[in-house]
Amino acid sequence: MRSRRRLAYIVAALIAFLFAAAILYQVGMSHLEHKPRTFLESFEWATETLSTTGYGSDNRWSHPAMVVLVIVVQIVGMVLIPLLLAGFILPYLAERFEQRVPREADRRLSGHVIVYRFGPAVETLLQRLAAVNIPTLVVDTDETAARGVMERGERAVFSRTEEDMLEVCRARTARAIVANGRDEENAALILRARQAGFDREVYTFVEDPNHRKAMELAGATAAYTPRHIVAAALAAHASDLISPRVPGIELVPGIERREIRVPASSVVAGRTLGESRIGADSGAIVVGIWTRSRLQTNCNGSARIEAGLPL
Repeated sequence: MRSRRRLAYIVAALIAFLFAAAILYQVGMSHLEHKPRTFLESFEWATETLSTTGYGSDNRWSHPAMVVLVIVVQIVGMVLIPLLLAGFILPYLAERFEQRVPREADRRLSGHVIVYRFGPAVETLLQRLAAVNIPTLVVDTDETAARGVMERGERAVFSRTEEDMLEVCRARTARAIVANGRDEENAALILRARQAGFDREVYTFVEDPNHRKAMELAGATAAYTPRHIVAAALAAHASDLISPRVPGIELVPGIERREIRVPASSVVAGRTLGESRIGADSGAIVVGIWTRSRLQTNCNGSARIEAGLPL
């Protein structure tokens, strides 16, 4: 709406300039050049000159004032037309035809998980929730970021203000909230949710580990520090090399142990062990699969391989 109003203003200013140039040209041709022109002829000259398409029958002027007028209109046309295209018309067309980000969640949405701001810390979380058919809704106060989430295939809404965020996300019917913004933004969101009566789980990521306790006091069910999670994962891999989970297995000739994470793009993602033919094609034996944060050791042919989980 704002760009449409701005475009209307510039078009009105352009028309006003054409009328003013036409009137000045009509007066100048009558009194300075002594070649009277009608207003329609003068308006035609102003349009042709401003758009740099030509001058028609008028292409010579003797009075200096008329020459200055022609030069000014020429310069304005050369500067104004590109500015009008780049600064107003093209952005207006892009805004008009690009996909609009919803400003409110679908009224039929319930039992969903609200995720405040998309990022690497919640990308895997969204994939796992989708794998177990739990609806998610990403909300952001940056419209460009919200549109980027939509282009990834995720459900997203854009909230103009942080105060209206919970309302547009239908927090009353949500099952949980995950805060992934800056620490001060997360704290404000948690307090706002608790004050509004949200009594279900609220999880938050914390940039500064010293803020974890404050987040919990604000009402967070749990606070996580992504750096600590990454450090723990690296430590787990390092300890696995130093002290293997199955001591002595490396000493058995011909046996190697590997842990493989299955990406969502893998051809075996979502298939059973029997359908994937991992053992038949490679000779490997699958002894465990992580399923919904639990290790499944009974790996028969019907065990299903979930995307994003290790086996």
